[in-house]
Amino acid sequence: MASVFSSLHESLQQVLGQRLDWSELREVQEQSYAAVSAGNDVLVIAPTAGGKSEAALIPVMDDILKHGRAGVTCLYISPLKALINDQEERFAAFCTPTSLSVKKWHGDVPKGDRSWTGEPPHFLMITPESLEVLLQERTLSADLRQVRFIIIDELHAFVETDRGVQLKVLLDRMDTIAGRIIQRIGLSATTGNPDEILHWLSDDRHGAALVAVPAPPRTKRFSFLIEPEEGKRIDAIAGIAGGRKALVFVNSRSSAENLAKALHGRVRNLHIHHSSLSAEMRKSAEDAFLSQDGACIICTSTL
Repeated sequence: MASVFSSLHESLQQVLGQRLDWSELREVQEQSYAAVSAGNDVLVIAPTAGGKSEAALIPVMDDILKHGRAGVTCLYISPLKALINDQEERFAAFCTPTSLSVKKWHGDVPKGDRSWTGEPPHFLMITPESLEVLLQERTLSADLRQVRFIIIDELHAFVETDRGVQLKVLLDRMDTIAGRIIQRIGLSATTGNPDEILHWLSDDRHGAALVAVPAPPRTKRFSFLIEPEEGKRIDAIAGIAGGRKALVFVNSRSSAENLAKALHGRVRNLHIHHSSLSAEMRKSAEDAFLSQDGACIICTSTL
């Protein structure tokens, strides 16, 4: 039986071979390719670093390359601007060598860059809120009629939320704009109700397929520290996060500011990330975290 890898467009094979040293796909990517190629809506469930992004990207790229599709062929929708920033480089590393274009569009992108002249990008990476704004742009929104695929990252973050209602309305609007059923590919971490989430995604419009590849068993370690006294709590955080690459989540912007102030000088390469900060400051924190040295970021749900 021929492998999926050998059937991919030649330029896509070259990118996978040169960038990742792959000569075959992982199981989750093989199954996802088959499900997407069959025309289904697909929910891909795999653990962090389990290859979900590639599982969605590979069949979409292969379709674009083999059919010579032009314009905005795929929307990538994310609940977080930071996730789009993180994924942009990954998508570009796959797409640019094959002459496919990628563009991100969200509130932190300078207004002058939230547009295109001439040929639209093949992949448009966007938040639901920015997509709603884009749909009001008469000229640019006309280019969305060519969309054939919509990839929704962190799908579980939308289900049964107000943003999820907004997203479902936008997905239905996209079907109307395109004049056909657009394939939806949802990406999610392990969840206890995958069939319900798949139904939420596909809504019985046409075929739907679940791709769920369990992570190999391995030892996991969790540590819990409950400290009611604030001073000791800060000491504990400094001890745990000091010298490490760490994300410290808090419930509010004021909590983030206060904790960052208390840890100043005690934790190396300390950054802060919340919605009231400038886009430049947030991007600086994200870049520091992804750098070789890493960083400690005090953050709210923006990360």
